[in-house]
Amino acid sequence: MKIRIKKVIIALLIFAAIANVLVIGALSRAEDTQEKITGPEPVPANEIYGVRCRLLPDKDEWQANEIPRLKAYIPGPGNGNLWLATIIQQDCWLKVDEQWYRYMNPEWTGGVDVPVSTDWLVQVGGFLSVSFDKAHWVTMNDSKPLAMAPGEHAISLGWAGYKADPNGGSDYKDNPILLISEPVQIQIIESKEPGSVVTPGEERYHQVVELFEVFLMRESLTEVEQELGLRTDLRSFHSWRPDFTWKDIPALLELAEDEELLDGMPSLMSSSYMGQNCRKGMVALWLIEGLRREQITQTREEQLKEKLHIAWGRLPLNPICIKEGMGVGKCESSVEIQRAVLQAYRQWWSMVESFPAGDAAAFYPLDMTDVYWYGAGDRWPESPLEIYEKISSDGTAAERTIKHLQKVEGTYEYEPGKIMQVVYYTLKNPGEKPPFTSDMLKIQKVVLRYYNDRGEFFGTIDIVPGEGRV
Repeated sequence: MKIRIKKVIIALLIFAAIANVLVIGALSRAEDTQEKITGPEPVPANEIYGVRCRLLPDKDEWQANEIPRLKAYIPGPGNGNLWLATIIQQDCWLKVDEQWYRYMNPEWTGGVDVPVSTDWLVQVGGFLSVSFDKAHWVTMNDSKPLAMAPGEHAISLGWAGYKADPNGGSDYKDNPILLISEPVQIQIIESKEPGSVVTPGEERYHQVVELFEVFLMRESLTEVEQELGLRTDLRSFHSWRPDFTWKDIPALLELAEDEELLDGMPSLMSSSYMGQNCRKGMVALWLIEGLRREQITQTREEQLKEKLHIAWGRLPLNPICIKEGMGVGKCESSVEIQRAVLQAYRQWWSMVESFPAGDAAAFYPLDMTDVYWYGAGDRWPESPLEIYEKISSDGTAAERTIKHLQKVEGTYEYEPGKIMQVVYYTLKNPGEKPPFTSDMLKIQKVVLRYYNDRGEFFGTIDIVPGEGRV
């Protein structure tokens, strides 16, 4: 398996001292690194040239039904010129007592084999939030899920990567390193209500709510954290792959009802719009759209017979939906837009909940609305609706052709490529007479088009609302 993380060049580097050590948070093959980690003692142990990783649990005691979390950071004094290129927990290892665990989220394309094309440099004092969600941490050898029984546990974190070639060569992969923290102790205690039974669904709902709050990471730094020199959580709001799954959509839809206005705004990359505010519920809807687009990416890889770039088809740049005629500044905090988007996603989910994820994702929740997600991606406004002059013999009244957006070589622009799907519409009320308008229409079916490895079209699959594939 390969996990590749490109180094990010940001303007701050021109003001920073030349780094003596650069750790590139990327892994070559799990079978190579796994052997090193599951051996008697990983090397190096817990420091690289005097640089140490430290852990700070959010608290010392955790209920058995909670998701423990901590902050991992590089202490500031003496390490002012160190930068690490790893910040997301997917690129770390977790050690609980004497057992090492790796991160896995199979709900996202390729599971742990997803390359991350962009990441943020972690300056000394910046910290990484790590949650011990047992659904995503598995043992190195046999992929058994993380389990922490009531009692005391010793926790360590491993930042894995390679020592960079100071001459800029590409042979750094021959020199893997692991920056391991000193262990910290946490206590897992029984639930305050012994005998109460929590169903798997209730437990996961609790986890989704907690993970959502962790993702927002809006809490102020404590006095202890400030004294340690911590600055901000650079992971939150800058994650390609949040820890949510397709099965979490109902819980996220509930969270999407929250109209609290937040300071700041999640963003996907450095070129995102830097908004001043956003609605908490819009962040939940943004994450749902990310899950949907992830499934679209999987389907398109099957349709095109090729692996798509990591940046394609994931989260929109920001949790903003644009309404025609409104400026971005007004849209970012509009409660009316949030309510309209929530209603559209509820209707979409009620229509596709029973479908396989890939088929459900083929239906765009904001189709036939006057809002769309801000930023490049699966924007159907770029695919005009063609309304027929009269209804066809099979009841079709309109269609929309969706093409794959492919990057123009040597630029940051995209251009339409192969046809990926065609959406056909019929009349809500069969007795309507032409001329037809968009508010008279409903989806009749979605037709997916498939190509062979030579790029030649060879067949289609139809998906019908209420029926699925036919």
